[in-house]
Amino acid sequence: MHRSSALARIVTTLVTLLAVPVALLALSAGGVPWMQVVMRRMPLEAALPQVLPMSIGWLALGVVLLVVVGLLGIWSSAGLLVSGIYAVLFTVALLVPRLTVQLTLPLSEALPGRLGIDGSYGLYYGVPALVTIVLPVMGAVLAHARRRPVRSVPLSVVGTILSPVLLFAGTLLMVGGVATGLTIQLQRFELTPQLGPGVAVLIGAVLIVLGVALTGVAPYALIVPGIGAIGLTALFLTVLPYEVAGAGAIGGLRTMNVVSALHGALITGAGLGLATLFLAFTVAVIVVRWRAGRSAEGVPQG
Repeated sequence: MHRSSALARIVTTLVTLLAVPVALLALSAGGVPWMQVVMRRMPLEAALPQVLPMSIGWLALGVVLLVVVGLLGIWSSAGLLVSGIYAVLFTVALLVPRLTVQLTLPLSEALPGRLGIDGSYGLYYGVPALVTIVLPVMGAVLAHARRRPVRSVPLSVVGTILSPVLLFAGTLLMVGGVATGLTIQLQRFELTPQLGPGVAVLIGAVLIVLGVALTGVAPYALIVPGIGAIGLTALFLTVLPYEVAGAGAIGGLRTMNVVSALHGALITGAGLGLATLFLAFTVAVIVVRWRAGRSAEGVPQG
């Protein structure tokens, strides 16, 4: 068993608490120009010279910070566990529209230029909740792996298959809850919590938690969801969300809203943010399990 030191816990906690909100801000600020390109039906080749200078730096910053957050879990799980504060705050904000407004207005006013506006855009799509909800679960998995890593081929296979399904279903439910609740309420200037969308958000959150928790028995389970998040984001950059809905328009405006919300969430940080965390965490959990195995065998850790 390999325990992290007090110094590791303090440093990882401070770094994570600072890095996560900055990463969310950067991913949203870098993603908004891309979203505007898609919504305006601009050809990507014509838009790249305009979009790249504005967004590439912000996106790179967000990715680097989340890689650091994920890999710091090798040193200590404390930072990831403490980031559950953000998960609770941002999930509650999806359930209580007034809180979302109270978070976005000061942010948009405090930061210069369009940074405040673009940086807070992801809040309206539930991006901070989608990204941060996985962090404390990752911390718990790493903490358990340090003590008693589960090694079972059958469980690993089942977890690797089931985890992407739970994560995809959970994401759709959370985004659907946002689209049919928070988004519509803000458009109508109605800030009263709604039961149906709120239940969808909570059930979706539980499914996402379970999907990540399965990495405790299936350490490679997040590779496919990580690659899938990148691929789905790329799809929405090249195909309009309303065209993706296509025949789905038969489902009416509600279906359109959900697809459009998924498009907004992926491009303003959820796609790249979750993909980065999933892949960085996969490296972290493999390293931690390997160290735990060597420790159990009596091999000195150096």
